[in-house]
Amino acid sequence: MLFLVTEWKQFRELDADRLVRDMRECLIVDGRNLWHDKDFDAMPVTYLGVGRSSSHSPAEFGEFGELRKLVS
Repeated sequence: MLFLVTEWKQFRELDADRLVRDMRECLIVDGRNLWHDKDFDAMPVTYLGVGRSSSHSPAEFGEFGELRKLVS
Protein backbone atom coordinates (compact mmCIF):
# COMPACT_ATOMS: atom_id res chain seq x y z
CA MET A 1 0.00 0.00 0.00
CA LEU A 2 1.38 3.41 -0.96
CA PHE A 3 0.17 6.88 -0.10
CA LEU A 4 1.83 9.55 -2.23
CA VAL A 5 1.58 12.92 -0.51
CA THR A 6 4.49 14.90 -1.96
CA GLU A 7 5.20 16.70 -5.23
CA TRP A 8 8.95 16.11 -5.12
CA LYS A 9 10.51 15.71 -8.55
CA GLN A 10 12.08 12.31 -7.79
CA PHE A 11 8.60 10.83 -7.31
CA ARG A 12 7.37 12.04 -10.70
CA GLU A 13 9.81 9.69 -12.46
CA LEU A 14 7.90 6.46 -12.00
CA ASP A 15 9.04 2.91 -12.67
CA ALA A 16 5.52 1.53 -12.35
CA ASP A 17 6.53 -2.09 -13.03
CA ARG A 18 9.08 -2.09 -10.23
CA LEU A 19 6.82 -0.27 -7.83
CA VAL A 20 3.93 -2.69 -8.27
CA ARG A 21 6.20 -5.75 -8.28
CA ASP A 22 7.68 -4.78 -4.90
CA MET A 23 4.32 -4.14 -3.20
CA ARG A 24 2.50 -6.71 -1.09
CA GLU A 25 -0.85 -4.94 -1.38
CA CYS A 26 -1.25 -3.20 -4.70
CA LEU A 27 -3.12 -0.11 -3.60
CA ILE A 28 -1.81 3.33 -4.51
CA VAL A 29 -3.44 6.51 -3.24
CA ASP A 30 -1.99 9.48 -5.11
CA GLY A 31 -2.77 12.52 -3.00
CA ARG A 32 -0.92 14.91 -5.32
CA ASN A 33 -2.12 13.50 -8.67
CA LEU A 34 1.44 13.11 -9.92
CA TRP A 35 0.57 9.94 -11.79
CA HIS A 36 -2.34 8.84 -13.95
CA ASP A 37 -4.29 5.62 -14.05
CA LYS A 38 -2.86 4.95 -17.54
CA ASP A 39 0.55 4.58 -15.84
CA PHE A 40 -0.79 1.35 -14.37
CA ASP A 41 -2.48 -0.17 -17.42
CA ALA A 42 -2.16 -3.95 -17.55
CA MET A 43 -0.98 -4.07 -13.92
CA PRO A 44 -2.70 -5.72 -10.96
CA VAL A 45 -3.06 -2.50 -8.99
CA THR A 46 -5.78 -0.35 -7.51
CA TYR A 47 -4.91 3.28 -8.21
CA LEU A 48 -6.75 6.24 -6.71
CA GLY A 49 -5.92 9.77 -7.76
CA VAL A 50 -7.55 11.88 -5.06
CA GLY A 51 -10.45 13.78 -6.59
CA ARG A 52 -10.25 11.82 -9.86
CA SER A 53 -12.06 8.77 -11.12
CA SER A 54 -9.92 5.88 -12.29
CA SER A 55 -10.40 2.83 -14.47
CA HIS A 56 -8.21 0.96 -11.95
CA SER A 57 -10.57 1.60 -9.03
CA PRO A 58 -13.08 -1.20 -8.56
CA ALA A 59 -16.69 -0.23 -7.88
CA GLU A 60 -16.52 -2.00 -4.53
CA PHE A 61 -13.41 -1.71 -2.43
CA GLY A 62 -14.41 -4.27 0.17
CA GLU A 63 -12.01 -3.66 3.04
CA PHE A 64 -10.94 -0.36 1.44
CA GLY A 65 -14.50 1.03 1.28
CA GLU A 66 -13.94 3.57 4.02
CA LEU A 67 -10.67 4.71 2.42
CA ARG A 68 -12.44 5.32 -0.88
CA LYS A 69 -15.02 7.47 0.87
CA LEU A 70 -12.28 9.54 2.47
CA VAL A 71 -10.29 10.21 -0.70
CA SER A 72 -13.12 10.67 -3.19
